[in-house]
Amino acid sequence: MTKVIFCTSHSHFSQRAQELCLLKHLMMIQPLFAKYQKHNLNQLSDAIYKNHYVAMEKLCDNAGEATKLIAESDGKSESISFLLRCNALIDAVREHLLYGKTVLFPYMKELAEKDNARHDCSNCAGACHLGHSARIVEITASHERVRQTLEELDEVLSVPNEDISADDWMVLRDELQLLQEALIGLFYLEEEVLIPKIKRAQKNINARD
Repeated sequence: MTKVIFCTSHSHFSQRAQELCLLKHLMMIQPLFAKYQKHNLNQLSDAIYKNHYVAMEKLCDNAGEATKLIAESDGKSESISFLLRCNALIDAVREHLLYGKTVLFPYMKELAEKDNARHDCSNCAGACHLGHSARIVEITASHERVRQTLEELDEVLSVPNEDISADDWMVLRDELQLLQEALIGLFYLEEEVLIPKIKRAQKNINARD
């Protein structure tokens, strides 16, 4: 299991507190793993999109709307700077979702077709080029960006922001926390289920490129 520490905790929390926070997240989402482990690649991509991506796109919209309303009602340069940082984090989540929809899921469906057909890349004389190795590199890079986004969200949420009003901060904090929790769940689901299934299917077809 990949060990990653991110939660809505203060940066001065002890290592033990961070580990307990991580354990809490894993215990909450662990039951999902058993359900998704039964899916093939096509079912998995469809389930992740329907059960996670759709909701997270809405959460991004809600958080973005919150920053927009605060900017319109506030307008101070200090608050605008903070809100721009929040928007950058929201956009980073959107970018991950876009990558999944436009690159990762289509690749998974092509890979599933070859796996189901018992395709053997070692016998295809280079006729098929799905960029199997490149996909793993891309997924790894995408997850590193998610990890960085989660760490920045943790930093943003760790203390109340004094550049915006307390009421505005509570609204924005709640929206960002919902987004962070959803992103943590998606991250682990992809790490623990999706990526291993992709690698297993690649091995089944003797993927080479």
